[in-house]
Amino acid sequence: MTLIDQIRDMIAEGETERSLEELYKYVKENNADVIDTLVMLRSRMNGIQDEVSRGTMDSQSANLERAKINDAILKLLPQLTPEYMAKSAAWKSPRQTMGPAPQRSMAATAPPANKLKWLFIGGGAVLLLLVLVIALIPGENNDSFDTGFIEEGDAAGFMEETTTIDNQAPNNQTPDNQTQNTQTPDNLLDRVMGTYGGYAVWVTETNAEGSSSTFLLTETGTFQEYHGDQLFSEFQITEETPEYVSLYDAVRQLSLRIYESEVYVQNPNDPQWYKMANGQWVAPQ
Repeated sequence: MTLIDQIRDMIAEGETERSLEELYKYVKENNADVIDTLVMLRSRMNGIQDEVSRGTMDSQSANLERAKINDAILKLLPQLTPEYMAKSAAWKSPRQTMGPAPQRSMAATAPPANKLKWLFIGGGAVLLLLVLVIALIPGENNDSFDTGFIEEGDAAGFMEETTTIDNQAPNNQTPDNQTQNTQTPDNLLDRVMGTYGGYAVWVTETNAEGSSSTFLLTETGTFQEYHGDQLFSEFQITEETPEYVSLYDAVRQLSLRIYESEVYVQNPNDPQWYKMANGQWVAPQ
């Protein structure tokens, strides 16, 4: 009888705690991909037992929570088959080192310098032509023409008035160039990249086993998960919001939501999100 069959029998007999312990021993020895999810399930199981012992959870609620844990365990079992583990190992084997810094830019794209130069030259030529046309159009008096130029005596006063007006911004408003420089990006990922010079690195707190995970945004727009220096898995970005960035691992069919200081996980075919770990965005090392 395989381990998977044994686990199914334990769940059928109501031995949820024992099934978790046996799975944990196997996963720890074989470095399977489900270690983080299994640690989370054990923590949930311990929490249920504590609440029952304190009298803050009745037996009906406890049985419902155990049923949810049993369901999550059963959904993990396919990831422990030799075929799945071989596929996962083959997918990860070519990638061993971290990629270069991502090239995603936070700033608005500026026009090329050459394009600006020709815009200024063209604008100046049009303005000069307009002045000449105005100068050649006769006014009401045929003996004189109003060229539209400022008389020398009025030049100083005009320049002083213009300078004063230009330097005064309307009440409760900021000049356009200052407004653009102080705008805060709407998405969490953009804010992080703006803070850390185009990088996005999220690190979990060290767990009870003394390990942590690092999620690194690559130049191709994906997140790679590292355990130490070893590449563990790769995630596609599926959603960006002001509160979190959503990731999806197609190999494990696993979804993550990384917030400012927490990461949540969603297992395959499970609509619920569960807290996996605490952590934080950090500067790249």
